[in-house]
Amino acid sequence: MYSCRNCNGDSQALHVPLSIKYGCPSPGTWKLAVTSLLTILLTGLPIARKHPQPFQQMWSQLADTLDRFLFPTRYVETKMKFL
Repeated sequence: MYSCRNCNGDSQALHVPLSIKYGCPSPGTWKLAVTSLLTILLTGLPIARKHPQPFQQMWSQLADTLDRFLFPTRYVETKMKFL
């Protein structure tokens, strides 16, 4: 059974690699984090909606994680490659 501890812990663990996507040494790291987050949400969101009380803390953590992923505060310049 998937618990609120799993979902909260998983989203916290992915917070850093998602928030530093542009500064991550390996693009594969944050891409793996995105894939993992989507997998977690696919399983966890239906459970969290069905049993909202234990998952109340998860929503603010998820919002913060998505905010930092979509709108990072730190950008690293990269050279664009054209094919």
